[in-house]
Amino acid sequence: MDPAARAIGLRNYLQAPLPSEQTASITGNVPLHVKELPLKWLALRNPGKRFAENVALELKVTDVSVVPNRDDPSQMEARLRMEIEVTPGESL
Repeated sequence: MDPAARAIGLRNYLQAPLPSEQTASITGNVPLHVKELPLKWLALRNPGKRFAENVALELKVTDVSVVPNRDDPSQMEARLRMEIEVTPGESL
């Protein structure tokens, strides 16, 4: 693919909202466009070129929040919670 066309496609993907079925189950206190960021980041992987790609494909974003820092409550930090199903005796 032409690099310029790829760049335009990526920009359009990053700017467009995701379908609501992809984000409906994500909890948290941040706006929807922020909840979409980890989903888009995971989608932009380079197939076959990443460490533990088969694990990354199974991750599910469940919560994106901004919360007080435990060590210094006057500071805020981002919290991203992801889940993966683990089945004993199976490998990815």
